[in-house]
Amino acid sequence: MPKVVFSGRLWFALWIPLLAACNLIAEPTTAETRIEGAPVVTLLAPLPNASIREGVTINIQAAVTNAGADIDRVEVAVDGAIIDTLAAPNRDGTLAFGLSSAWQATTSGTHTIAVTAFRADGSSSEPAVANVNVLAGDGSSNSASAAAGDDAPNIPDENNNAQSDTTQPDTPQDDAPPSPVPPTPSRPLATFNVGVNVRAGPGTIYDAIGSFAPDVTSDVLAVNPGRTWYKVRYFNGEGWVFGELLTLSGDTSNLPVEIGPPVPTNPPPPTAIPPTDPPPATANLVILSVEINPLPLRCNEAAQINVTIQNDGSGPTPTDGAVFVEDVHVASGNPQQSTVGPVPVMQPGETFVAQMFLTVSTFFAEEHQIIITVDSNGQIPEVNEGDNQTTRTYILDRAGC
Repeated sequence: MPKVVFSGRLWFALWIPLLAACNLIAEPTTAETRIEGAPVVTLLAPLPNASIREGVTINIQAAVTNAGADIDRVEVAVDGAIIDTLAAPNRDGTLAFGLSSAWQATTSGTHTIAVTAFRADGSSSEPAVANVNVLAGDGSSNSASAAAGDDAPNIPDENNNAQSDTTQPDTPQDDAPPSPVPPTPSRPLATFNVGVNVRAGPGTIYDAIGSFAPDVTSDVLAVNPGRTWYKVRYFNGEGWVFGELLTLSGDTSNLPVEIGPPVPTNPPPPTAIPPTDPPPATANLVILSVEINPLPLRCNEAAQINVTIQNDGSGPTPTDGAVFVEDVHVASGNPQQSTVGPVPVMQPGETFVAQMFLTVSTFFAEEHQIIITVDSNGQIPEVNEGDNQTTRTYILDRAGC
């Protein structure tokens, strides 16, 4: 299981008080500001299906909205195992806040990163999930199947009988690898031998609803009549995986037998609905100014970056967003470090200052470029989508490197 290199707690502990002091986030929630529904987590980095070299530290960045004072913790998990817990991350009770954690990619193959926010009453957000592909030292992944997710070679018939010559035994083989979680007689477990797809029912005819990475363990809930597919716990829900791609442990003799949901049929073609034009965008986010201290940046020392943003459109932004800051080594064109800050819903004419910190520790005495982008993922409709970015070029000071 990958190892946490450092926690996002220190960065977050520095970032939140500064946000509160500079009025960077919406006003703290009060008795007059009622928050309804679960918090919403948006995973900003890494991007889905990103390829990363083995041994590199991944900066996991997320924004939490619809937050409030009762956010108890935020959990960061890799392949189902919690690598970081940020306790009481929103002490100022703001409506939106950002967070950062780190994980060193020490094992090649496909890995699943999930970030979940929890309220004090036990309710939680839907996990924000992204799969990343960690490349081995030779530039290849551990297994091609881990990236795409293996699946059953045959489709069971409508009676859910497998059309295969072999079936997965209900007990682990003598030479099977030990489960990461010690089994108990009352808790049947499945350990996935390769990357596997999780499906809505027991067969490849059902839609895939997600995937598990190799060596991840999950509770087994039921088995189909042919004992070829197993229903397992998948995050806060459940799904089905093919038996030949997993190793069972624990007592499976009393597993419930389920036939699964009805076999899906091809629906009739939908009635064509004349397209309607979306309402015209009225908001427009622009970068008024950027302050970087120190500039030029000093190698292996944190620099403070203040980005002043204004909505100079005629209407409010329909949702919150983010400002993304990335340092690029000019000679190679390769990104070196990045950071992100949340941007709340902004009214026409409203100005907001996003404050972030960035540390660059590679290629001193060489030219770097800082690229600052508001709404980098384009989730906020704007009158002008071409004025959301600015850059700063500098020579990285050697300092203590």
